[in-house]
Amino acid sequence: SPVESTWAMMAPGWLDDDVIRKADRNFVKVRDSLLAENIGFDYGDEDILARHAKIIRKSGRVFFKVGKALYTTILLPPMITVRSSTLKLLAEFREAGGKIVFAGKPPKYVDSILSKQAVDISKLCGKAAASGGGLAEAVENCRRVSIMDGSGNQISAAMHLLREDKDSYYLFVCNYGLDLSKSKLVWHK
Repeated sequence: SPVESTWAMMAPGWLDDDVIRKADRNFVKVRDSLLAENIGFDYGDEDILARHAKIIRKSGRVFFKVGKALYTTILLPPMITVRSSTLKLLAEFREAGGKIVFAGKPPKYVDSILSKQAVDISKLCGKAAASGGGLAEAVENCRRVSIMDGSGNQISAAMHLLREDKDSYYLFVCNYGLDLSKSKLVWHK
Protein backbone atom coordinates (compact mmCIF):
# COMPACT_ATOMS: atom_id res chain seq x y z
CA SER A 1 0.00 0.00 0.00
CA PRO A 2 1.14 3.61 -0.26
CA VAL A 3 1.36 3.70 3.54
CA GLU A 4 3.56 0.60 3.69
CA SER A 5 5.64 1.93 0.80
CA THR A 6 6.31 5.10 2.76
CA TRP A 7 7.07 3.20 5.96
CA ALA A 8 9.54 1.02 4.04
CA MET A 9 11.50 4.16 3.14
CA MET A 10 11.55 5.74 6.60
CA ALA A 11 15.04 6.75 7.66
CA PRO A 12 16.71 9.84 9.07
CA GLY A 13 15.98 12.78 6.77
CA TRP A 14 12.91 11.13 5.24
CA LEU A 15 10.99 14.42 5.14
CA ASP A 16 13.53 15.75 2.66
CA ASP A 17 13.56 12.62 0.48
CA ASP A 18 12.28 13.40 -3.04
CA VAL A 19 11.12 9.79 -3.58
CA ILE A 20 8.94 9.92 -0.47
CA ARG A 21 7.60 13.35 -1.41
CA LYS A 22 6.70 12.11 -4.90
CA ALA A 23 5.00 8.99 -3.48
CA ASP A 24 2.97 11.17 -1.11
CA ARG A 25 2.00 13.61 -3.89
CA ASN A 26 0.89 10.72 -6.11
CA PHE A 27 -1.29 9.27 -3.37
CA VAL A 28 -2.91 12.67 -2.77
CA LYS A 29 -3.51 13.13 -6.52
CA VAL A 30 -5.40 9.84 -6.70
CA ARG A 31 -7.55 10.81 -3.72
CA ASP A 32 -8.24 14.31 -5.03
CA SER A 33 -9.07 13.07 -8.54
CA LEU A 34 -11.66 10.62 -7.24
CA LEU A 35 -13.17 13.11 -4.81
CA ALA A 36 -13.37 15.82 -7.50
CA GLU A 37 -15.39 13.43 -9.67
CA ASN A 38 -17.68 12.39 -6.79
CA ILE A 39 -16.51 8.77 -6.88
CA GLY A 40 -16.62 7.19 -3.46
CA PHE A 41 -13.87 4.84 -2.34
CA ASP A 42 -12.38 3.08 0.64
CA TYR A 43 -8.71 2.68 1.45
CA GLY A 44 -7.46 -0.88 1.74
CA ASP A 45 -4.98 -1.93 4.42
CA GLU A 46 -2.88 -4.84 3.21
CA ASP A 47 -2.66 -6.42 6.66
CA ILE A 48 -6.46 -6.38 7.00
CA LEU A 49 -6.81 -7.70 3.45
CA ALA A 50 -4.44 -10.59 4.19
CA ARG A 51 -6.51 -11.59 7.21
CA HIS A 52 -10.08 -10.82 6.09
CA ALA A 53 -10.43 -10.49 2.31
CA LYS A 54 -11.80 -13.18 0.06
CA ILE A 55 -13.30 -13.51 -3.38
CA ILE A 56 -16.96 -14.49 -3.50
CA ARG A 57 -19.76 -14.93 -6.02
CA LYS A 58 -23.20 -13.57 -5.26
CA SER A 59 -26.18 -13.32 -7.62
CA GLY A 60 -23.94 -14.22 -10.57
CA ARG A 61 -21.40 -11.48 -9.83
CA VAL A 62 -17.89 -11.64 -8.41
CA PHE A 63 -16.95 -9.51 -5.41
CA PHE A 64 -13.82 -8.72 -3.45
CA LYS A 65 -15.17 -9.06 0.07
CA VAL A 66 -13.59 -7.47 3.16
CA GLY A 67 -15.67 -7.96 6.28
CA LYS A 68 -19.21 -6.99 5.23
CA ALA A 69 -18.06 -4.72 2.39
CA LEU A 70 -18.32 -5.95 -1.20
CA TYR A 71 -16.27 -4.43 -4.03
CA THR A 72 -16.57 -4.93 -7.78
CA THR A 73 -13.47 -2.91 -8.67
CA ILE A 74 -10.06 -2.55 -7.06
CA LEU A 75 -7.91 0.50 -7.83
CA LEU A 76 -4.22 0.28 -6.99
CA PRO A 77 -2.68 3.73 -6.55
CA PRO A 78 0.99 4.30 -7.35
CA MET A 79 3.10 2.59 -4.73
CA ILE A 80 6.61 1.27 -4.38
CA THR A 81 5.96 -2.10 -2.75
CA VAL A 82 2.97 -4.41 -2.46
CA ARG A 83 2.51 -7.55 -0.41
CA SER A 84 2.56 -10.92 -2.14
CA SER A 85 -0.63 -11.78 -0.23
CA THR A 86 -2.33 -8.77 -1.87
CA LEU A 87 -1.16 -9.81 -5.33
CA LYS A 88 -2.46 -13.33 -4.72
CA LEU A 89 -5.90 -11.94 -3.85
CA LEU A 90 -5.83 -9.61 -6.86
CA ALA A 91 -4.88 -12.45 -9.21
CA GLU A 92 -7.72 -14.57 -7.85
CA PHE A 93 -10.16 -11.66 -8.19
CA ARG A 94 -9.08 -10.94 -11.77
CA GLU A 95 -9.28 -14.63 -12.75
CA ALA A 96 -12.82 -14.77 -11.35
CA GLY A 97 -13.79 -11.79 -13.53
CA GLY A 98 -13.24 -8.89 -11.12
CA LYS A 99 -12.04 -5.51 -12.36
CA ILE A 100 -8.62 -4.23 -11.29
CA VAL A 101 -7.14 -0.90 -12.36
CA PHE A 102 -3.52 0.14 -11.80
CA ALA A 103 -3.22 3.93 -11.49
CA GLY A 104 0.20 5.00 -12.71
CA LYS A 105 3.10 2.58 -12.66
CA PRO A 106 2.77 -0.73 -10.82
CA PRO A 107 4.99 -1.41 -7.81
CA LYS A 108 8.55 -2.55 -8.56
CA TYR A 109 8.82 -4.39 -5.26
CA VAL A 110 6.86 -7.26 -3.75
CA ASP A 111 7.28 -7.72 -0.01
CA SER A 112 9.98 -5.02 -0.32
CA ILE A 113 12.04 -7.23 -2.67
CA LEU A 114 12.65 -6.22 -6.30
CA SER A 115 10.21 -8.26 -8.39
CA LYS A 116 8.32 -8.19 -11.70
CA GLN A 117 5.31 -9.96 -10.22
CA ALA A 118 3.20 -6.79 -9.83
CA VAL A 119 4.23 -5.56 -13.27
CA ASP A 120 3.21 -8.92 -14.78
CA ILE A 121 -0.20 -8.85 -13.09
CA SER A 122 -0.73 -5.23 -14.14
CA LYS A 123 -0.38 -6.26 -17.80
CA LEU A 124 -3.61 -8.27 -17.41
CA CYS A 125 -5.52 -5.43 -15.74
CA GLY A 126 -6.87 -2.01 -16.56
CA LYS A 127 -4.56 0.98 -16.50
CA ALA A 128 -5.16 4.66 -15.85
CA ALA A 129 -3.22 7.81 -15.21
CA ALA A 130 -2.61 8.43 -11.52
CA SER A 131 -4.73 11.59 -11.58
CA GLY A 132 -7.27 13.51 -13.59
CA GLY A 133 -10.31 12.56 -15.60
CA GLY A 134 -8.77 9.41 -17.05
CA LEU A 135 -8.55 7.95 -13.56
CA ALA A 136 -12.23 8.66 -12.90
CA GLU A 137 -13.21 7.17 -16.26
CA ALA A 138 -11.35 3.96 -15.43
CA VAL A 139 -13.50 3.42 -12.32
CA GLU A 140 -16.73 5.04 -13.54
CA ASN A 141 -18.53 1.74 -12.90
CA CYS A 142 -18.05 2.42 -9.16
CA ARG A 143 -19.99 5.67 -9.20
CA ARG A 144 -23.04 5.62 -6.94
CA VAL A 145 -23.85 9.35 -6.91
CA SER A 146 -23.38 12.20 -9.38
CA ILE A 147 -23.58 15.81 -8.29
CA MET A 148 -23.65 17.79 -11.52
CA ASP A 149 -24.03 21.32 -12.73
CA GLY A 150 -26.55 22.28 -15.41
CA SER A 151 -24.10 21.21 -18.14
CA GLY A 152 -23.69 17.71 -16.74
CA ASN A 153 -20.22 18.23 -15.26
CA GLN A 154 -19.37 16.85 -11.84
CA ILE A 155 -19.20 19.56 -9.17
CA SER A 156 -15.92 19.04 -7.40
CA ALA A 157 -16.80 21.37 -4.52
CA ALA A 158 -19.58 19.05 -3.40
CA MET A 159 -18.50 16.07 -1.33
CA HIS A 160 -20.85 13.32 -0.28
CA LEU A 161 -21.17 10.40 2.06
CA LEU A 162 -23.56 7.63 1.07
CA ARG A 163 -24.50 5.06 3.66
CA GLU A 164 -26.61 2.02 2.92
CA ASP A 165 -28.65 0.10 5.46
CA LYS A 166 -30.80 -2.96 4.84
CA ASP A 167 -33.76 -1.01 3.46
CA SER A 168 -32.53 2.58 3.17
CA TYR A 169 -29.89 4.89 1.78
CA TYR A 170 -28.63 7.96 3.63
CA LEU A 171 -26.93 10.65 1.57
CA PHE A 172 -25.07 13.57 3.12
CA VAL A 173 -23.86 16.26 0.69
CA CYS A 174 -21.50 19.02 1.74
CA ASN A 175 -21.13 22.06 -0.49
CA TYR A 176 -17.84 23.69 0.31
CA GLY A 177 -17.58 26.29 -2.36
CA LEU A 178 -20.07 26.58 -5.22
CA ASP A 179 -23.64 27.68 -5.67
CA LEU A 180 -25.50 24.39 -6.11
CA SER A 181 -28.89 25.99 -6.74
CA LYS A 182 -28.79 25.02 -10.43
CA SER A 183 -27.40 21.53 -9.84
CA LYS A 184 -29.00 18.14 -10.04
CA LEU A 185 -28.41 14.94 -8.14
CA VAL A 186 -28.38 11.67 -10.11
CA TRP A 187 -28.48 8.19 -8.57
CA HIS A 188 -26.57 5.34 -10.26
CA LYS A 189 -27.52 1.72 -9.64
